[in-house]
Amino acid sequence: MEYIDKELIPAEHEEEILVLRSIFNEDFVSVDNVDHQSTFNLIVRFDSLPEKILLIHNQTNASTEVSHLPPITLRITYRNTYPKIDPPLYCIECDYLTCDQLSSLANQMDKMWMSGDVIVYTWIEFLKDYFFNLNNQFILFDINSSTDDKRFRTNYDKIGSKQIYEQLVEYNRVQNQ
Repeated sequence: MEYIDKELIPAEHEEEILVLRSIFNEDFVSVDNVDHQSTFNLIVRFDSLPEKILLIHNQTNASTEVSHLPPITLRITYRNTYPKIDPPLYCIECDYLTCDQLSSLANQMDKMWMSGDVIVYTWIEFLKDYFFNLNNQFILFDINSSTDDKRFRTNYDKIGSKQIYEQLVEYNRVQNQ
């Protein structure tokens, strides 16, 4: 179990960390605690989607149904001013979503935060809802877009939609065993 110096973090941080750690167990990973800013990763799993979704590779017209998607990572850094003044810093890490998709998610997450309120669990539920409500299909396509937006990280452009399609199919196959 990682150690976080309780004297360096506000009570709200400590409370939220305890709750998140109890919910996520081994999927809560402390990364750093520098200058009163705790950083941790939360592995957000989609063990089984409520309904199968049709995974489509647009360029080849390949398609298959999947009931599992790989987890994403939500990296959180508490600022000294969270939650009273500012939201925590965050980074969504997901290689099978495009920059545009991740930017849209990040913009929606930004709108959710209200001064004085803890937000991390709400963001996690929002991300899960997004994946659980994909309208029964998930289309992969080649796109060239890059950004220096620090709110998310993806290798979608580097990997390419065909390889991502194959990785998602393989992930689903392994999960179904």
